[in-house]
Amino acid sequence: GVRAKLDEELAEFDAERAPHDGAAVDTQGLHEELGDVLFSTVNLARHLGLDPEAALRDANRRFEARFRHMEAQAAGQGVDVHNTDLDTLDALWEQAKRDLAR
Repeated sequence: GVRAKLDEELAEFDAERAPHDGAAVDTQGLHEELGDVLFSTVNLARHLGLDPEAALRDANRRFEARFRHMEAQAAGQGVDVHNTDLDTLDALWEQAKRDLAR
């Protein structure tokens, strides 16, 4: 079904990402596979009766709110989000998600 097609496209994307025999990643192939993943995701949303554009807009709003919250929390802790390690960023991000879910 529609979900299986998305899984298939994700598998093709992952296969394209993996370098073959030390060769460089084919960015054009990756570009095309990502397009297929996005197209299949839109088809899944429509199949479920959801508006994919509205879902993406809402996801962008949540991301922006979380990022602003994360920056504010980091600044309060004396952390520069542009110059810190990934573990710290992940912890700040997860905290922002929890704080804004309330």
